Amino acid sequence: MNYQQPYYERRQKVQDLVLAECMEGQGRFLDQILNGIWLLSEETSWVIPAHVKGLQRGNDLPNQHTQVVDLFAAETGTLFAWTYYLLADDLGKISPLIPDRLRDEVRARILKPNLERDDFWWMGTDATDGSARHLNNWTPWICSNWLAAILLVEDDPQARVSGVYKAMKSLDRFTDEYTDDGGCDEGPSYWGVPAGPSLNVSSSSSMPRKARSTSTRTRWCRK
Repeated sequence: MNYQQPYYERRQKVQDLVLAECMEGQGRFLDQILNGIWLLSEETSWVIPAHVKGLQRGNDLPNQHTQVVDLFAAETGTLFAWTYYLLADDLGKISPLIPDRLRDEVRARILKPNLERDDFWWMGTDATDGSARHLNNWTPWICSNWLAAILLVEDDPQARVSGVYKAMKSLDRFTDEYTDDGGCDEGPSYWGVPAGPSLNVSSSSSMPRKARSTSTRTRWCRK
């Protein structure tokens, strides 16, 4: 067993538990959701080992003081963001620390670094020399998750606008060089992660932002 297998299994279990709680609404999955949230929050980085060095510029070990964002960190951020959106009230009845932790982790690991940094290659520019580079499935894959996290978690109006604008600029750069045939340089099985997330972004404007309570949101989820 390698690192990535339990990494993915942890996230899948939390996702399944969140969906089960949203469907049933009886509270019997909340304790294990809490366990999953705390387990993932204690990971030094949400970036898988194969991607750390390329994003941290030569550092092989994840640095908790310098959060970077890859495909799966972005996905984990969205998992936390949806959990916060759907179950914050229910989890807050156990302890207010739980929804606070969900929100704070998304902000620290995804929203803040993506907004403040311009040197992630998948954004399409390099802050050191202003040059552009070829973009691939990473750009829409990350940006679709980034946008969801912004819309579900970020309450500061200016930060929301700035984050959405920056993500859309990166997606524009990706679209500008996307081939007419819609193909992906990683093969046909990868269509779902360059083109698919691009379509997800187009529907983000209809995402329910505010409801009266998370119980209202979970009823929306059951529909």
